[in-house]
Amino acid sequence: MTFDGPNKLVILSSTTLDLIALWSNWKDWLLAGNAGYALAFDTVGGEPIDPVAGTLVPLTLFQKNNWSIRPMESDHTLDVTNGTLVREGGGDPFVSTLGDFTVRIRYQQPVQAIGYSTAGGSGPSAADIAAAVWSKVIEGALTAEQIQRLLLAVSAGDATGLESGTPLFKSQDGTKNRVAATYSAGARVVTARDAT
Repeated sequence: MTFDGPNKLVILSSTTLDLIALWSNWKDWLLAGNAGYALAFDTVGGEPIDPVAGTLVPLTLFQKNNWSIRPMESDHTLDVTNGTLVREGGGDPFVSTLGDFTVRIRYQQPVQAIGYSTAGGSGPSAADIAAAVWSKVIEGALTAEQIQRLLLAVSAGDATGLESGTPLFKSQDGTKNRVAATYSAGARVVTARDAT
């Protein structure tokens, strides 16, 4: 691989892009008198876990400052290995070849285990997480919990007024009219909702 600082371009010469090697080669390129160019990458991870076994914390490269990577000039599948490549602000980290070539890009993501604690005050409790999920506004001003109440009333609640074209769909305990509607000529119009 070569680095084109003025054009902010990494030019590949192989069908494999090892992200650890990319990070290392880029640092070497900077140290070889190219530190005046905009930074191409930031990184998280890559530190050794067990140097004897060769295991590392999974590497994530954050592509910055509009740098791009151009694949080798040939029809091929480019294997991206040994980490995760993310473009700052989103988007594709790769640009097209100069010639008319088909390049497929296959990412081989490292396995990552992420743990979350819900005990001992070090994070939200299971009840807090559940409350946050059910109170999430899904559409309009209706939360997930309110939508469930309305769906349950219409699909499994008692109903009155079906014969007159003014149905009322009841809560499961029968104490509330959850959905009131009218229907005529094949059209239903909901006139009231009570999801509380």
